[in-house]
Amino acid sequence: MEMIPAAIIWCVWKERNARIFENMEETLEKILCTIKIQAFRWVSQEDTFKGCNLDLVIGRWRNLIFEPP
Repeated sequence: MEMIPAAIIWCVWKERNARIFENMEETLEKILCTIKIQAFRWVSQEDTFKGCNLDLVIGRWRNLIFEPP
């Protein structure tokens, strides 16, 4: 949970730079997916997430965030 705000800020910042400096724009769905991927990459080595893969995390995102085990 602690990495989610940082992942949001990081991905929004990168999207902002892409729009301003590279004249590129992603869809909201793509940005949200990128946030999930980034957050997972940062915590994937934690014991809590050992054995989890990205497909599992993205597929069950709501459950992991709002109904943790």
